[in-house]
Amino acid sequence: MNLEQLEIAITKAADEKSRAALQAMKPALEAVVHSDSTLVQRIEASKIGRGEGVTKLSKRKKQEVDGYERDAVELGRKHTESLKKFQRADTIIRIVQGGLAQDIDFWGKTLKHIHKAELPIVQEHIAVKRKLLEETNKFLAEFGQAIDRRSNNF
Repeated sequence: MNLEQLEIAITKAADEKSRAALQAMKPALEAVVHSDSTLVQRIEASKIGRGEGVTKLSKRKKQEVDGYERDAVELGRKHTESLKKFQRADTIIRIVQGGLAQDIDFWGKTLKHIHKAELPIVQEHIAVKRKLLEETNKFLAEFGQAIDRRSNNF
């Protein structure tokens, strides 16, 4: 979920009360956006702090990863654009909530592979995503249908 997707949902809100509830999600979403955008730098800073070098990729591997990143940006753009066709805010929130729940599940499964020094960073990353999931559940409980996707790993 990103800010543009939330703005689309806000424009589709049925009334002022649901619009205000969507607006109230912004701080949680901004925390997720910040966490997503700084995660790699925070992990690399931790690695440097404990004397390990940053991850270095071969030129070929870097090009491959860069291609994945470009694909992800393009897919995200297309997904955001596709949300505009929906008429109801709760439908949009339900759709982006599914992706958020999958992201939380993914990060939960990575915990067993994370170095103990970086574990708090990734746990905090999961926590901000869970907070946003809670916010979307609150919205859907009042204005749509909530889902509960919690992992027992954390």
